[in-house]
Amino acid sequence: RHLVQLPGGKSKSIEILDTAGSFSFPAMREVYIRSSDSFLIVIALDDKDSLEYAINMKKEIVAIKGDSIPMLLVGNKDDAAKREISPELAAATAKEHFGSAYIETSAKTGRNCQQMLVRICTGDLKQNAMMEVVKKQGSLKKITRKSSKKTFRIYTK
Repeated sequence: RHLVQLPGGKSKSIEILDTAGSFSFPAMREVYIRSSDSFLIVIALDDKDSLEYAINMKKEIVAIKGDSIPMLLVGNKDDAAKREISPELAAATAKEHFGSAYIETSAKTGRNCQQMLVRICTGDLKQNAMMEVVKKQGSLKKITRKSSKKTFRIYTK
């Protein structure tokens, strides 16, 4: 469980499951997808192949959950010395394949990690500045039921 501090002094309790290792077991992956309310799809900015992986993961999620499920495309390792994915390429890919912008983060330094969670929890999934891109395939508010529990899946290569 993770408590996300939201604007206005509110907070939301969410469950984040990193399922990077689940892909050896397709049946488990489908269970994870079916049981999730929102998705963070993470690309490694120092690994160009992760972009294609993210596109394929998005297709799999849409095939199982439909195209109205909230997703956020996240570029991680923005602190990496050697980038293989430029901000422009990531933003263009997000727009073309995800219908959105995207956000860059660093798990190492924590940069933009809280903002990433706030945006998906509040439904701030609109295309903003080129560097801040998040998927809007429906309103998170429509999916956020009265329950305060939310399950997110993090897919990384």
